[in-house]
Amino acid sequence: MNFKIIEYLIGLIDDWKTLKGFLVISLIFIIISIWILSDTFNSTILLLIIILFIIWIFLWLFFSRIFIIGNNNKKIIAIAISIDPEVKRNFKRIITRVYNYLSEENLSNDIKFILIPNDLITNIFKANKYLIENKLDLILWGNGFYGNLNNEKVYQFKIQYTLKINEYIKDNFEFLLNDISKILFNRAWNVKEANELDEIITVSDNLFEVCLYIIGIYFISDDKSEQAIKLFNNLKIFIIKGNADNLLKSARLEKIDKMLAEAYFVTGLNAHLIGEMEKSRDALLKIPDLVINKIPIYITLARTYYFLGDLKQAKYFTDEIRLLDKNHSVVFLNNAFFSILNKNYKKVRYWYEEFRKLHQIKDLDLYSVIEFLENEFNKNKSEFAYIYGLAIVNGFIDIIIMKRELKKFITKAKKNRNYRTLIESANNILKEL
Repeated sequence: MNFKIIEYLIGLIDDWKTLKGFLVISLIFIIISIWILSDTFNSTILLLIIILFIIWIFLWLFFSRIFIIGNNNKKIIAIAISIDPEVKRNFKRIITRVYNYLSEENLSNDIKFILIPNDLITNIFKANKYLIENKLDLILWGNGFYGNLNNEKVYQFKIQYTLKINEYIKDNFEFLLNDISKILFNRAWNVKEANELDEIITVSDNLFEVCLYIIGIYFISDDKSEQAIKLFNNLKIFIIKGNADNLLKSARLEKIDKMLAEAYFVTGLNAHLIGEMEKSRDALLKIPDLVINKIPIYITLARTYYFLGDLKQAKYFTDEIRLLDKNHSVVFLNNAFFSILNKNYKKVRYWYEEFRKLHQIKDLDLYSVIEFLENEFNKNKSEFAYIYGLAIVNGFIDIIIMKRELKKFITKAKKNRNYRTLIESANNILKEL
């Protein structure tokens, strides 16, 4: 028999968890069974063969991960790599290294790694289908090769990922998620082929980095931004100590800083939403300077500093927004609010009128502004300018509510001469509507 065929069959048996491996082993089992029974037929032996075959099928179904039963509420990271036998052992060592690293850093408490046969995931469509059907969180998949390149023996990996995206993250940070595919296929992150056998260590380090990087992205998408921060900061140290040239290191570190910016922002925003203002401030101030759109960061910092009682810093970050975009809605809304605090109602009118001229609201949830003004009014029921502000902001959402709030403001403020300019403005707006 041709040795190539024998090698191929051995390779399939070695990959017994794959569908091809299952079919080859089953065929061999059936052939041996027929040979035994043809020599001497025995009903007891036949029953034993059937039982063994059924056991084999159940074992294969369980270990092949064709379907996954229960995960004890742990987040599952599945690994499916189609790989040459020459490189398989090394790849498994790298994945073990990744898992051990996460365990040592206490980052693996609620995640579980599983290996699934490579023939289940051969393209992005199968990866998405398998992810959804088995309720997985992340699949690392791709190919590994060992062969000749320019007359030299080389190792080469090409890793891809399929990730279940948290809808909140997807809606609010899509610009960064869209950049992930570019990051993975950028030469700074592709695993390089080794031109000599001893250079497999370099390849291992590169693949180790890629796996950790993707898992860091998964942490962010699963709202585990603090774990992502720890992982990315450690990964930066790992890269700095590595043997790559300075240009390559710089490219890798820039990619990590982008995701650190994302993770710090999510941490700061989440802390802000639950009232942990000091934690929010500390996280937001650690965001690297390379972030292109700093306005969402400054918006959250301005609010955070206000709640910390530091009005000076709240105004400072509002001014920073104005330097980036003088017509941004937050510039008008924050300055209107500061003018209410100062009881400068002419300025209140000015800033809210500027706000009304806008045709588009960027980087801002108006419902959060409405909630903020309502809370401030509840803290100071005698300050009717908050009602005026609520009317103006509601005007972008519901004209009926705007009319109601304007009338309410006029009724409450009409006896106070300090509000004359705002009452005049409210009457003018009602005439327009």
